[in-house]
Amino acid sequence: MDLIKFISDIGFPIAICLILIYRIETKIDTMTLDLKEIKDKLRMTREDKGRG
Repeated sequence: MDLIKFISDIGFPIAICLILIYRIETKIDTMTLDLKEIKDKLRMTREDKGRG
């Protein structure tokens, strides 16, 4: 019985934390790729203006 209480008291919050960390990590990865794309587009725009 103590094991079930331990899992419900400690295991559930740990599981939720791991799920949230995973979700945040995937969003950070997506944001990193988006920022790299924006940076590349800005660089191309500056190069185009420099030529013109």
